[in-house]
Amino acid sequence: MKNIFKIFTFLFIPFLIVGCSDDEIAPIIEASDLRLVDPGITTLTLNLNTPDVNALVLSWDDFSGYTGQYSVQIAKDASFENWIELGTTSNNNFALNMAHFNAIINQLDITPYLASTVYIRVNNGALTSNSIFFNVKSYPLSGPVITTPQGGLEIAINSETPNDQAIQISWDDYGYGSTDANVTYIVQMALAGTNFANPVVLSNTSNTSITISHADLNNYAMAAGIGELSTAEVEIRVLSMINATTGETLQFVSVSVSVSITTAEGGIQYFYLVGEAVAAGWNPNNNNQPLFNDAANPATAYFTGRFLPGGFKVIEELGNWQPQWGSNDGSTLALNDGSGNDPDVFSTPSEGYYTFTFNSQGSGGTFSLTPFDASGAATYSTIGIIGDATADGWNSDQDMTQSDFDPHIWYAHNVNLSGGEIKFRAENGWDINWGANTPLFGQGTPGGPNIPVDAGVYHIWFNDLDGRYILIAQ
Repeated sequence: MKNIFKIFTFLFIPFLIVGCSDDEIAPIIEASDLRLVDPGITTLTLNLNTPDVNALVLSWDDFSGYTGQYSVQIAKDASFENWIELGTTSNNNFALNMAHFNAIINQLDITPYLASTVYIRVNNGALTSNSIFFNVKSYPLSGPVITTPQGGLEIAINSETPNDQAIQISWDDYGYGSTDANVTYIVQMALAGTNFANPVVLSNTSNTSITISHADLNNYAMAAGIGELSTAEVEIRVLSMINATTGETLQFVSVSVSVSITTAEGGIQYFYLVGEAVAAGWNPNNNNQPLFNDAANPATAYFTGRFLPGGFKVIEELGNWQPQWGSNDGSTLALNDGSGNDPDVFSTPSEGYYTFTFNSQGSGGTFSLTPFDASGAATYSTIGIIGDATADGWNSDQDMTQSDFDPHIWYAHNVNLSGGEIKFRAENGWDINWGANTPLFGQGTPGGPNIPVDAGVYHIWFNDLDGRYILIAQ
């Protein structure tokens, strides 16, 4: 009977241990344990703009008392069949900056910009730790490379063949076509030596090649700062950009190439509104409201202001009905350059404020007309031009005329400016003023920088709703 009781006791004691809660069990630490602490990363996006910032910080516990060098290893698979060493250290922690980590990730043949899983572990020669894993988004080690044109190309704009190709710009880049990455390329041009402080955008595309006509290149060159019938050197570069799922914008920039451009007569193309829905009515030479060209892309222009219900069109030359722009289907642009039929109108459904965006570049071009809420906009009694380029310098304003059709539109004709700077300001004071660093046209911001101008006579227009301005040489 005693033997039976001993057997029963022996069986019962382990049962009591197994039945305890997990909180009551102390963790068992083996002398041979090497434990890598999980840093809690889900997705790590590497940023080429902060190469020296730590991308990864690791730590581990080694209960074996090891005092030698640790090897930190990374692989694309949990089995570590083909691992790469991130680095070595004699400490129980390890850090790696963005640039170094990105270079190693690229050695793993991981597709740039796309989230890919990596595994990391630590080895001390005798022991291998547990592994941790997370997603990483790397960037390519080499960005776009311009293949054409070659540096030193000389281009003379030919005004007699405005639609012919003046230049082709092509580049090589990472093989995004075989991935799901959505890469946008921005092609920029700027005067040589300005370090692209005020670049002109030649294209925003998903392709790896663009062509530009003589007419468009002439506009771009003058927007960049080359005068009419003048020669200057410009630099061209390509930016590759992708929006990460984290909300960050990743960017890579090519090495620039230099090109010499000689501009033609005609200068920048301006666009004017005409029609029953706008201030000028159906008169092509009635102080027609110009659209405000975009400083970075003069083929794109804007007007935010009051429209009446009805139709309107866009013309390019005051006093002439062609070239004339409209829309035959309400969604795409149509042009009569003088050799065809006039297009139908753009339409506004009701009186109110709208933003009209117009882009004549490329095949067909684009436009949009969207309502604009002007209910909270201030209405000023005076807006003037001031600056050392004006007759009275920085002492007093040269008042502009307020439109009797739209109180937010201001203009001044035949203004004689010397070389220098100007700003726009309200109520003859500095509490409310607008400026920007782009000549001829742009979008002024409250308290912005002085606007650079060349000497000349200009028609000047300003819109206090969005700060856009335009100087049209006479």
